[in-house]
Amino acid sequence: MRLESIAAIAAALLLSGCSDTPLSVTNHSAIELREVEVIGAGFVQRFERIAPGQTVDADVEPLGESNISVQFKAGDRIVAQGADIYFEGGGNWEVAVEVRPDLSTKADSKITGMPVTEAIFRWIGLIR
Repeated sequence: MRLESIAAIAAALLLSGCSDTPLSVTNHSAIELREVEVIGAGFVQRFERIAPGQTVDADVEPLGESNISVQFKAGDRIVAQGADIYFEGGGNWEVAVEVRPDLSTKADSKITGMPVTEAIFRWIGLIR
């Protein structure tokens, strides 16, 4: 194997876990959410307040495979719910959380773009 190929593979492996995962939380309820926490593998993302109709964004760094749980205060209620979704660190995923009018939560994840490792492997000709 050529030295450039080995260097490119090493760079791909190092870079594949270095990107953040975009996270958005949208409040579709009529109540201000306070002390919002989105918790996943290796991270806790906090938002002090999310107004009705507001969407807030952050970048999180999950450690490997993850799902999430969401907790917040709404009026005099404390809400804590898990979400059965799958995503990984490495910057190839986006995660969106919605708080519904009844204060239940819905979360979705999706893959975006070409993974860094795959792009480098294509560039050096290891895959087509």
